[in-house]
Amino acid sequence: MSKNVLVCENVSVRFSLTKPANRWRLLFDNTDWGDWHEALNNISFKVPKGTVVGVIGRNGAGKSTLLRSMVGLYPLFRGRVVRLGQISSLFELGGTAGIFISGKQYITRWLSLNGVSKKNWSKIIKEVAEFSELYDKLDEPIYSYSTGMAARLYFSTATSIDQDIYLIDEVLSVGDEHFQAKCWARIRYRLGRGISGVIVTHDWTAILKICKHALKLENGQILAAGNPEKIICDYLNVSSQLNPNSPAKFTKNCPLTLTARSGKDWGFDIPIKNTGKESVLFNFTIEKLEIANDWQVIFFGDQTKVASSEGSYVIQINITKLPLPPAEYRLNLFLNGPNQSNGTVGPSYDSRSWTTGNSIRLVVVGEPIAGLVLIPFRVDLK
Repeated sequence: MSKNVLVCENVSVRFSLTKPANRWRLLFDNTDWGDWHEALNNISFKVPKGTVVGVIGRNGAGKSTLLRSMVGLYPLFRGRVVRLGQISSLFELGGTAGIFISGKQYITRWLSLNGVSKKNWSKIIKEVAEFSELYDKLDEPIYSYSTGMAARLYFSTATSIDQDIYLIDEVLSVGDEHFQAKCWARIRYRLGRGISGVIVTHDWTAILKICKHALKLENGQILAAGNPEKIICDYLNVSSQLNPNSPAKFTKNCPLTLTARSGKDWGFDIPIKNTGKESVLFNFTIEKLEIANDWQVIFFGDQTKVASSEGSYVIQINITKLPLPPAEYRLNLFLNGPNQSNGTVGPSYDSRSWTTGNSIRLVVVGEPIAGLVLIPFRVDLK
Protein backbone atom coordinates (compact mmCIF):
# COMPACT_ATOMS: atom_id res chain seq x y z
CA MET A 1 0.00 0.00 0.00
CA SER A 2 2.85 2.41 0.79
CA LYS A 3 3.89 2.54 -2.90
CA ASN A 4 0.37 3.38 -4.13
CA VAL A 5 -1.18 6.82 -3.71
CA LEU A 6 -4.64 5.88 -4.97
CA VAL A 7 -6.40 2.53 -4.71
CA CYS A 8 -9.84 1.47 -5.93
CA GLU A 9 -11.07 -1.82 -4.50
CA ASN A 10 -14.23 -3.42 -5.93
CA VAL A 11 -15.80 -0.01 -6.50
CA SER A 12 -19.45 -0.11 -7.59
CA VAL A 13 -21.75 2.88 -8.11
CA ARG A 14 -25.45 2.76 -8.90
CA PHE A 15 -28.02 5.44 -9.64
CA SER A 16 -31.72 5.18 -9.01
CA LEU A 17 -34.07 5.14 -12.00
CA THR A 18 -37.10 5.37 -9.74
CA LYS A 19 -39.60 8.11 -10.54
CA PRO A 20 -39.17 11.17 -8.29
CA ALA A 21 -42.60 10.69 -6.71
CA ASN A 22 -41.60 7.26 -5.40
CA ARG A 23 -38.04 7.95 -4.27
CA TRP A 24 -39.11 8.36 -0.64
CA ARG A 25 -39.41 4.57 -0.52
CA LEU A 26 -35.64 4.27 -1.05
CA LEU A 27 -35.18 5.58 2.50
CA PHE A 28 -36.58 2.30 3.76
CA ASP A 29 -35.20 -0.16 1.20
CA ASN A 30 -32.54 1.04 -1.23
CA THR A 31 -31.33 -2.32 -2.47
CA ASP A 32 -34.26 -4.45 -3.58
CA TRP A 33 -36.92 -1.92 -4.50
CA GLY A 34 -37.02 0.06 -7.73
CA ASP A 35 -34.85 0.17 -10.85
CA TRP A 36 -31.15 0.95 -10.79
CA HIS A 37 -28.47 1.85 -13.28
CA GLU A 38 -25.13 0.15 -12.55
CA ALA A 39 -22.77 2.97 -13.51
CA LEU A 40 -19.67 1.15 -12.18
CA ASN A 41 -19.37 -2.54 -11.46
CA ASN A 42 -16.54 -3.96 -9.36
CA ILE A 43 -13.75 -1.60 -10.45
CA SER A 44 -10.32 -2.36 -8.99
CA PHE A 45 -6.96 -0.78 -9.85
CA LYS A 46 -4.02 0.98 -8.21
CA VAL A 47 -2.11 4.16 -9.00
CA PRO A 48 1.56 3.84 -8.00
CA LYS A 49 3.40 6.94 -6.84
CA GLY A 50 4.77 8.87 -9.81
CA THR A 51 2.42 7.20 -12.32
CA VAL A 52 -0.50 8.58 -14.32
CA VAL A 53 -3.13 5.98 -15.25
CA GLY A 54 -5.22 6.62 -18.35
CA VAL A 55 -8.84 5.52 -18.70
CA ILE A 56 -10.22 5.31 -22.24
CA GLY A 57 -13.78 4.56 -23.23
CA ARG A 58 -16.71 5.71 -25.30
CA ASN A 59 -19.62 7.85 -24.17
CA GLY A 60 -21.49 6.21 -21.30
CA ALA A 61 -18.63 3.88 -20.38
CA GLY A 62 -18.49 5.29 -16.84
CA LYS A 63 -15.27 7.32 -17.10
CA SER A 64 -16.52 10.53 -15.47
CA THR A 65 -18.46 8.58 -12.84
CA LEU A 66 -15.27 6.75 -11.91
CA LEU A 67 -13.35 10.00 -11.48
CA ARG A 68 -16.04 11.60 -9.36
CA SER A 69 -16.31 8.49 -7.23
CA MET A 70 -12.58 8.55 -6.55
CA VAL A 71 -12.74 12.12 -5.26
CA GLY A 72 -15.82 11.38 -3.15
CA LEU A 73 -18.55 13.24 -5.07
CA TYR A 74 -20.56 10.07 -5.67
CA PRO A 75 -21.32 7.60 -2.85
CA LEU A 76 -20.12 4.04 -3.37
CA PHE A 77 -22.62 1.20 -3.44
CA ARG A 78 -19.79 -1.26 -2.77
CA GLY A 79 -16.04 -1.16 -2.35
CA ARG A 80 -13.70 1.57 -1.19
CA VAL A 81 -11.30 4.22 -2.44
CA VAL A 82 -8.04 4.89 -0.59
CA ARG A 83 -6.39 8.26 -1.20
CA LEU A 84 -2.92 8.91 0.19
CA GLY A 85 -2.14 12.52 -0.58
CA GLN A 86 -3.59 15.90 -1.49
CA ILE A 87 -5.87 15.74 -4.55
CA SER A 88 -6.45 18.28 -7.32
CA SER A 89 -9.59 17.54 -9.36
CA LEU A 90 -9.45 18.97 -12.86
CA PHE A 91 -13.04 18.47 -13.92
CA GLU A 92 -16.14 20.61 -13.87
CA LEU A 93 -13.68 23.47 -13.62
CA GLY A 94 -15.08 26.46 -11.81
CA GLY A 95 -17.37 24.42 -9.59
CA THR A 96 -16.14 26.08 -6.40
CA ALA A 97 -17.86 29.40 -7.09
CA GLY A 98 -20.43 31.25 -9.16
CA ILE A 99 -19.94 33.53 -12.13
CA PHE A 100 -20.70 36.80 -10.33
CA ILE A 101 -17.40 36.99 -8.47
CA SER A 102 -14.20 38.27 -10.05
CA GLY A 103 -11.43 36.06 -11.36
CA LYS A 104 -9.23 37.13 -8.46
CA GLN A 105 -11.96 36.25 -5.94
CA TYR A 106 -12.30 32.86 -7.58
CA ILE A 107 -8.57 32.21 -7.14
CA THR A 108 -8.55 33.23 -3.47
CA ARG A 109 -11.62 31.09 -2.76
CA TRP A 110 -9.97 28.10 -4.45
CA LEU A 111 -6.74 28.66 -2.49
CA SER A 112 -8.69 28.90 0.76
CA LEU A 113 -10.60 25.68 0.08
CA ASN A 114 -7.30 23.91 -0.65
CA GLY A 115 -5.65 25.09 2.55
CA VAL A 116 -2.99 27.30 0.97
CA SER A 117 -1.41 29.74 3.40
CA LYS A 118 -2.48 33.37 2.83
CA LYS A 119 1.13 34.51 2.78
CA ASN A 120 1.50 32.72 -0.59
CA TRP A 121 -1.68 34.03 -2.19
CA SER A 122 -0.19 37.15 -3.76
CA LYS A 123 2.55 35.18 -5.51
CA ILE A 124 0.12 32.53 -6.78
CA ILE A 125 -2.39 35.11 -8.05
CA LYS A 126 0.38 36.79 -10.02
CA GLU A 127 1.47 33.46 -11.47
CA VAL A 128 -2.13 32.58 -12.46
CA ALA A 129 -2.54 36.00 -14.10
CA GLU A 130 0.57 35.40 -16.19
CA PHE A 131 -0.14 31.78 -17.11
CA SER A 132 -3.78 32.44 -18.02
CA GLU A 133 -2.79 35.68 -19.78
CA LEU A 134 -5.80 37.37 -18.15
CA TYR A 135 -3.83 39.98 -16.17
CA ASP A 136 -6.16 42.94 -15.38
CA LYS A 137 -9.18 40.86 -16.45
CA LEU A 138 -8.91 39.09 -13.09
CA ASP A 139 -10.56 42.13 -11.50
CA GLU A 140 -13.65 41.70 -13.70
CA PRO A 141 -16.58 39.36 -12.98
CA ILE A 142 -16.38 35.87 -14.49
CA TYR A 143 -19.73 36.29 -16.28
CA SER A 144 -18.01 38.85 -18.53
CA TYR A 145 -15.42 36.25 -19.66
CA SER A 146 -15.63 34.30 -22.87
CA THR A 147 -15.74 30.49 -22.55
CA GLY A 148 -12.04 30.31 -23.42
CA MET A 149 -11.08 32.96 -20.86
CA ALA A 150 -12.98 31.17 -18.11
CA ALA A 151 -11.35 27.85 -19.03
CA ARG A 152 -7.92 29.46 -18.85
CA LEU A 153 -8.71 30.87 -15.40
CA TYR A 154 -9.96 27.53 -14.07
CA PHE A 155 -7.11 25.42 -15.44
CA SER A 156 -4.42 27.91 -14.38
CA THR A 157 -5.82 28.03 -10.86
CA ALA A 158 -6.28 24.27 -10.52
CA THR A 159 -2.64 23.65 -11.51
CA SER A 160 -1.11 26.63 -9.70
CA ILE A 161 0.25 24.57 -6.82
CA ASP A 162 1.86 21.16 -6.60
CA GLN A 163 -0.56 18.43 -5.55
CA ASP A 164 0.15 14.79 -4.80
CA ILE A 165 -2.63 13.39 -6.98
CA TYR A 166 -4.34 14.83 -10.06
CA LEU A 167 -7.72 13.62 -11.33
CA ILE A 168 -8.17 14.95 -14.85
CA ASP A 169 -11.29 14.81 -17.04
CA GLU A 170 -11.08 16.13 -20.61
CA VAL A 171 -9.50 19.45 -19.60
CA LEU A 172 -6.28 19.34 -21.60
CA SER A 173 -8.14 20.72 -24.62
CA VAL A 174 -9.19 24.01 -23.04
CA GLY A 175 -8.62 27.25 -24.91
CA ASP A 176 -6.96 27.75 -28.29
CA GLU A 177 -3.94 25.85 -29.64
CA HIS A 178 -1.53 28.28 -28.01
CA PHE A 179 -3.01 27.73 -24.56
CA GLN A 180 -3.34 23.98 -25.09
CA ALA A 181 0.40 23.87 -25.71
CA LYS A 182 0.93 25.68 -22.41
CA CYS A 183 -1.35 23.17 -20.66
CA TRP A 184 0.70 20.26 -21.98
CA ALA A 185 3.94 21.98 -20.99
CA ARG A 186 2.63 22.41 -17.44
CA ILE A 187 1.51 18.77 -17.23
CA ARG A 188 4.92 17.65 -18.51
CA TYR A 189 6.53 19.80 -15.82
CA ARG A 190 4.33 18.18 -13.17
CA LEU A 191 5.21 14.73 -14.54
CA GLY A 192 8.87 15.58 -14.19
CA ARG A 193 8.24 16.30 -10.52
CA GLY A 194 6.73 12.86 -10.02
CA ILE A 195 3.01 13.59 -9.88
CA SER A 196 0.49 10.77 -9.76
CA GLY A 197 -3.06 10.64 -10.98
CA VAL A 198 -5.78 9.46 -13.31
CA ILE A 199 -6.89 10.95 -16.63
CA VAL A 200 -10.15 9.94 -18.29
CA THR A 201 -10.65 10.98 -21.90
CA HIS A 202 -11.87 10.19 -25.41
CA ASP A 203 -8.54 11.52 -26.70
CA TRP A 204 -6.38 8.42 -27.04
CA THR A 205 -3.35 10.55 -27.94
CA ALA A 206 -3.48 12.05 -24.44
CA ILE A 207 -3.24 8.54 -22.95
CA LEU A 208 -0.12 7.85 -25.01
CA LYS A 209 1.44 11.20 -24.14
CA ILE A 210 1.36 11.05 -20.36
CA CYS A 211 0.39 7.57 -19.14
CA LYS A 212 2.44 4.52 -18.24
CA HIS A 213 -0.61 2.35 -17.58
CA ALA A 214 -4.08 2.37 -19.11
CA LEU A 215 -7.55 0.92 -18.63
CA LYS A 216 -10.30 0.33 -21.18
CA LEU A 217 -13.71 0.96 -19.65
CA GLU A 218 -17.01 -0.20 -21.10
CA ASN A 219 -20.45 -0.36 -19.49
CA GLY A 220 -18.95 0.45 -16.12
CA GLN A 221 -16.46 -2.42 -16.21
CA ILE A 222 -12.75 -2.71 -16.92
CA LEU A 223 -12.39 -4.79 -20.08
CA ALA A 224 -8.61 -4.49 -20.41
CA ALA A 225 -5.67 -3.08 -18.45
CA GLY A 226 -1.97 -2.79 -19.16
CA ASN A 227 0.46 -1.12 -21.55
CA PRO A 228 -1.11 2.07 -23.04
CA GLU A 229 0.00 1.15 -26.55
CA LYS A 230 -1.80 -2.20 -26.41
CA ILE A 231 -4.90 -0.72 -24.77
CA ILE A 232 -5.17 2.03 -27.40
CA CYS A 233 -4.65 -0.49 -30.22
CA ASP A 234 -7.51 -2.54 -28.82
CA TYR A 235 -9.67 0.57 -28.44
CA LEU A 236 -9.06 1.83 -31.99
CA ASN A 237 -9.39 -1.65 -33.50
CA VAL A 238 -7.67 -0.44 -36.68
CA SER A 239 -6.70 -3.98 -37.69
CA SER A 240 -10.38 -4.79 -38.32
CA GLN A 241 -10.39 -2.23 -41.11
CA LEU A 242 -7.85 -4.18 -43.15
CA ASN A 243 -9.29 -6.41 -45.86
CA PRO A 244 -8.54 -10.04 -44.90
CA ASN A 245 -8.62 -10.91 -48.62
CA SER A 246 -6.00 -8.35 -49.65
CA PRO A 247 -3.73 -9.73 -52.38
CA ALA A 248 -0.44 -8.67 -50.73
CA LYS A 249 0.55 -9.49 -47.16
CA PHE A 250 3.58 -9.73 -44.92
CA THR A 251 4.29 -13.40 -44.28
CA LYS A 252 4.30 -15.13 -40.91
CA ASN A 253 8.10 -15.12 -41.12
CA CYS A 254 8.11 -11.35 -40.67
CA PRO A 255 10.35 -10.67 -37.62
CA LEU A 256 8.89 -9.47 -34.32
CA THR A 257 12.11 -7.88 -33.03
CA LEU A 258 15.15 -6.45 -34.78
CA THR A 259 18.45 -5.29 -33.32
CA ALA A 260 20.77 -2.64 -34.71
CA ARG A 261 23.93 -0.87 -33.57
CA SER A 262 23.99 2.89 -33.34
CA GLY A 263 26.12 4.56 -36.03
CA LYS A 264 26.74 1.31 -37.93
CA ASP A 265 25.42 0.14 -41.29
CA TRP A 266 22.23 -1.80 -40.79
CA GLY A 267 19.96 -3.86 -43.00
CA PHE A 268 16.96 -6.16 -42.68
CA ASP A 269 14.80 -8.37 -44.88
CA ILE A 270 11.00 -8.32 -44.94
CA PRO A 271 9.26 -11.26 -46.67
CA ILE A 272 5.91 -10.68 -48.42
CA LYS A 273 3.56 -12.71 -50.59
CA ASN A 274 1.54 -11.31 -53.47
CA THR A 275 -1.41 -13.16 -54.98
CA GLY A 276 -2.51 -10.34 -57.29
CA LYS A 277 -1.30 -8.97 -60.59
CA GLU A 278 -1.26 -5.27 -59.76
CA SER A 279 1.69 -3.32 -58.41
CA VAL A 280 2.38 -3.50 -54.67
CA LEU A 281 3.87 -0.43 -52.98
CA PHE A 282 5.89 -0.55 -49.74
CA ASN A 283 6.75 2.08 -47.18
CA PHE A 284 8.06 2.17 -43.63
CA THR A 285 8.55 4.51 -40.68
CA ILE A 286 10.63 4.33 -37.52
CA GLU A 287 8.96 5.92 -34.49
CA LYS A 288 9.58 6.35 -30.80
CA LEU A 289 7.10 6.90 -28.00
CA GLU A 290 8.14 9.63 -25.59
CA ILE A 291 6.03 10.05 -22.47
CA ALA A 292 4.43 13.53 -22.53
CA ASN A 293 5.38 13.99 -26.20
CA ASP A 294 3.40 11.34 -28.14
CA TRP A 295 4.84 9.20 -30.94
CA GLN A 296 7.78 10.86 -32.65
CA VAL A 297 8.40 9.85 -36.26
CA ILE A 298 12.16 9.53 -36.72
CA PHE A 299 12.31 8.17 -40.28
CA PHE A 300 9.92 8.34 -43.20
CA GLY A 301 10.67 5.88 -45.97
CA ASP A 302 10.03 6.48 -49.67
CA GLN A 303 7.11 4.63 -51.21
CA THR A 304 8.59 1.98 -53.49
CA LYS A 305 7.12 -0.61 -55.86
CA VAL A 306 8.17 -4.05 -54.62
CA ALA A 307 5.99 -6.43 -56.67
CA SER A 308 3.95 -6.42 -59.87
CA SER A 309 3.00 -10.08 -60.26
CA GLU A 310 2.14 -13.13 -58.18
CA GLY A 311 4.86 -14.68 -56.05
CA SER A 312 6.94 -14.45 -52.88
CA TYR A 313 9.30 -11.53 -52.44
CA VAL A 314 11.89 -10.29 -49.95
CA ILE A 315 12.19 -6.55 -49.41
CA GLN A 316 15.75 -5.61 -48.48
CA ILE A 317 16.32 -2.35 -46.64
CA ASN A 318 19.77 -0.97 -45.85
CA ILE A 319 20.53 2.15 -43.82
CA THR A 320 24.06 3.55 -43.85
CA LYS A 321 25.49 4.50 -40.44
CA LEU A 322 22.18 4.20 -38.60
CA PRO A 323 21.67 7.69 -37.08
CA LEU A 324 19.72 6.60 -34.01
CA PRO A 325 20.91 6.77 -30.41
CA PRO A 326 20.57 3.63 -28.26
CA ALA A 327 16.91 3.15 -27.32
CA GLU A 328 13.82 1.12 -28.20
CA TYR A 329 11.86 2.14 -31.28
CA ARG A 330 8.97 0.85 -33.38
CA LEU A 331 9.42 -0.15 -37.01
CA ASN A 332 6.14 0.24 -38.92
CA LEU A 333 5.66 -1.42 -42.32
CA PHE A 334 2.95 -0.74 -44.92
CA LEU A 335 1.80 -2.44 -48.12
CA ASN A 336 -0.54 -0.52 -50.42
CA GLY A 337 -2.13 -0.95 -53.81
CA PRO A 338 -1.39 1.33 -56.77
CA ASN A 339 -2.04 5.02 -56.28
CA GLN A 340 -5.27 6.41 -57.68
CA SER A 341 -5.35 8.52 -60.83
CA ASN A 342 -5.93 11.64 -58.71
CA GLY A 343 -2.71 10.97 -56.78
CA THR A 344 -4.25 9.61 -53.57
CA VAL A 345 -2.72 6.59 -51.90
CA GLY A 346 -4.09 3.26 -53.04
CA PRO A 347 -5.92 0.72 -50.85
CA SER A 348 -4.15 -0.58 -47.75
CA TYR A 349 -3.24 -4.25 -48.13
CA ASP A 350 -1.37 -4.98 -44.90
CA SER A 351 0.53 -3.22 -42.13
CA ARG A 352 2.78 -3.84 -39.18
CA SER A 353 2.30 -0.79 -36.98
CA TRP A 354 1.56 0.17 -33.39
CA THR A 355 -1.97 1.22 -34.38
CA THR A 356 -2.70 -2.34 -35.48
CA GLY A 357 -0.91 -3.78 -32.47
CA ASN A 358 1.78 -5.65 -34.39
CA SER A 359 4.66 -3.23 -34.99
CA ILE A 360 8.20 -4.57 -35.06
CA ARG A 361 10.28 -3.81 -31.99
CA LEU A 362 13.57 -2.19 -32.97
CA VAL A 363 16.28 -2.24 -30.31
CA VAL A 364 19.25 0.01 -31.03
CA VAL A 365 22.33 -0.76 -28.93
CA GLY A 366 25.77 0.80 -28.61
CA GLU A 367 27.29 3.90 -27.09
CA PRO A 368 25.80 7.40 -27.54
CA ILE A 369 27.66 9.29 -30.26
CA ALA A 370 27.80 13.08 -30.44
CA GLY A 371 26.30 14.53 -33.60
CA LEU A 372 24.84 11.17 -34.51
CA VAL A 373 21.82 12.29 -36.51
CA LEU A 374 22.82 12.55 -40.17
CA ILE A 375 20.50 14.50 -42.45
CA PRO A 376 19.88 13.38 -45.08
CA PHE A 377 20.40 9.75 -44.16
CA ARG A 378 20.66 7.09 -46.82
CA VAL A 379 18.29 4.19 -47.29
CA ASP A 380 18.86 1.59 -49.99
CA LEU A 381 15.75 -0.44 -50.71
CA LYS A 382 15.61 -3.41 -53.07
